[in-house]
Amino acid sequence: MGRAYRRPFSAFARRSTVLLSFVAVIVLAGCAGKDDAGQTDRSATPTPELRLIVDDQEVAVPLEMMDIFLVEDDAYPETFEIRGPGVLLVGEFPLDVHVDYEADLGVLRGREIAIQASGGERGGQDGQPQQSILTLPGGVPLAVVGGWFVVDESTGPREGVRGDGSISGRISIQVQDEFGVNTLDGEFSVQATTWG
Repeated sequence: MGRAYRRPFSAFARRSTVLLSFVAVIVLAGCAGKDDAGQTDRSATPTPELRLIVDDQEVAVPLEMMDIFLVEDDAYPETFEIRGPGVLLVGEFPLDVHVDYEADLGVLRGREIAIQASGGERGGQDGQPQQSILTLPGGVPLAVVGGWFVVDESTGPREGVRGDGSISGRISIQVQDEFGVNTLDGEFSVQATTWG
């Protein structure tokens, strides 16, 4: 009788152990997946900023958004404005580069895009072109006289993130200060959205 009692108990214990092990594996896999997904989301959403080398030091300048103004006729260039507190960089894409209504930010990858001293789709209150400016932390607004950027990475739309996607890459900005024209090189990342 003792033997008959032990057998069902042992079978029950084995089944319970297998079941508990299975549940533990699923729970641990789920936790690992959530951690990995969180890390991927964080890395896929870079901080929108300029990171420039100023006097041999890296300086971070926050950005808010890149507005891309679309055109219906490919004979005209699309224009852009990169904005942030004390920052406005304006310009236009080469004629053969069109983000278009599909918000295809990938077409910007690897292309050198010029930053212009003035331009912009919105214009000032008097309808005149806007002036590109750059304000470094603790400094005064500096006139931007030129420059360029190259997009190395682009992402598409992500749920819960404002804009059509993001771009990041290398940037070079020429600013006019009291000593003349100074070139600031570095990297950038910014959310981008299309209008038109």
